[in-house]
Amino acid sequence: GGSSEELFERSNHTTARRTVEISTGEALCFGIHAFRPYDDTLQMIRLVACVGDEILLYGIPIHLVDSNEKEGAAILLAKANVGSGYGANVATYTAMFHVQQNQLQHLIAVGCENGHLVVFRIHQSEGSNA
Repeated sequence: GGSSEELFERSNHTTARRTVEISTGEALCFGIHAFRPYDDTLQMIRLVACVGDEILLYGIPIHLVDSNEKEGAAILLAKANVGSGYGANVATYTAMFHVQQNQLQHLIAVGCENGHLVVFRIHQSEGSNA
């Protein structure tokens, strides 16, 4: 995978646009969803890819450390299996406030080919980037 970057000047704001390629090998990717958690501390856009019976969660840094950086723009943060033979088809993200735990919870809902809806809770474990 590679990336390309272009800079645009708009009313004193500089924004970067780049293309990030993520390879799933020979497996087909049926659905993707990009989001940024409301309380993001990693400065990354998250991208969920539906590949076979799995979802893959990638992190794409918002800011490049090096302006010449081309490779390694997407980082695999986590993956999960939706169920054998389920076929992950489409994913979406939402955040919900859990009153009893007094914290924001991050959820990914995955619609599957067999009609099931599988919901995952994302949490950052010690030493993890997810």
